Amino acid sequence: MRNSGENGGLTNPKNYTLDSCATRQKTGRVTNMMEENVLQPLLVSVTAMTQATEAVRSILKIDDIVRILPCYYPNSLLFLSFQGQCCPLEIVIWSITRETLQDDEESGGIEFSIANYVHAAKRKRMLERKGNIRLGIMRHLFIILDLSLSMNENDFLPTRQLCSLKLLETFVEEFFDQNPISQLGLIVMKDKRAEKLNDLSGNARCHKQKMKNLSSTTCSGEPSLQNAFELASGILKFLPSHTSREVLVIVGSLTTCDPSNLYYTIQGLKDKKIRCSIISLSAEVHVYKIISSETGGIFNVALDQTHLKDLLSSQTVPPPVEFSLKLRLLLQKNLDSKLLRMGFPEHRLNLGDELSACTWELTKSGYFCPQCKAKYCTLPVECNVCVENNITAKNMNNQKASRWSEQRRLKALIRLVKNLQK
Repeated sequence: MRNSGENGGLTNPKNYTLDSCATRQKTGRVTNMMEENVLQPLLVSVTAMTQATEAVRSILKIDDIVRILPCYYPNSLLFLSFQGQCCPLEIVIWSITRETLQDDEESGGIEFSIANYVHAAKRKRMLERKGNIRLGIMRHLFIILDLSLSMNENDFLPTRQLCSLKLLETFVEEFFDQNPISQLGLIVMKDKRAEKLNDLSGNARCHKQKMKNLSSTTCSGEPSLQNAFELASGILKFLPSHTSREVLVIVGSLTTCDPSNLYYTIQGLKDKKIRCSIISLSAEVHVYKIISSETGGIFNVALDQTHLKDLLSSQTVPPPVEFSLKLRLLLQKNLDSKLLRMGFPEHRLNLGDELSACTWELTKSGYFCPQCKAKYCTLPVECNVCVENNITAKNMNNQKASRWSEQRRLKALIRLVKNLQK
């Protein structure tokens, strides 16, 4: 570690800002000496890496520079051009962090700065979202979880399987908090097969209980993406056009064992307008990236448990609604305003034993569909008889409140960044 005296005469390091393909400020410039116009991670020691992150973000008014991975990029080093001098960015960072880095008073660590860095990364993702778009309020999402032998690896403590299941429980809560009238389903892959554990439903308690039960399941065999996609698409293809059809895959294996050509399945997903996003727990795989790009989804590689949690949280935001050219022209002329039929069932207690349309068991209380009088145990639910969406007034209010709060936060962050760039 170089000390602050080796900063090459940089007496005022606050006068420069970062310049890359994605972020441009008014003063200063950073160039890559290894490959021009390509911003690669900074090569520093572990101590400088953790200390420098928050300091550079706060001083330079930058949300997120790059993810610093010295062990994965051993030959990359950024240099700063400042006042006609070229010096490693590590020197300037160290001179800044001596005064700006805040240590934790109790433990003496830098958890405070790391937490701010994570918060800044989340803020950057929010700012990258496009404005003036329509977001789907009804989502149908299948979670496909890999339970092959590769999920027994312990790079995600305690294992990939247990870590994924624990974070998925939190994801289910956040998903229904942001999308109260949407539905989730669960599919697992193991032994070259795909099995549907939970059908599409809005019962968060049922999904969380099923994930807790999977903690004791033994991982074995290899996954089969094709079988999982065929199982999910066979259900999603019958959904109406006003709902989104999505698949989220969490996979730890580097291979997939399929009965036929997987690219035919990819084309089928694309034709059925099923959006597939994949989170890999091991490394980037070409076929995973192709599936995500062809279907309009997002592909990411989780680096650690915190990163995986952030990637799952980003999936709670509904994707933009895609319209055909004809429908887009009608919407611009305000000639088409699509309305959705919703039912608000009545809850009745202390009734005789009646068959429930969701569990097929005799119960004494439940919600009755206002259209066909079918009985259900929980809401929201799509009626199996008349295909009407039954919800409560609380679900509708939560849906509207979540969308409005999302828009307010996004506008506030945009105003904040514009003020910082002045």
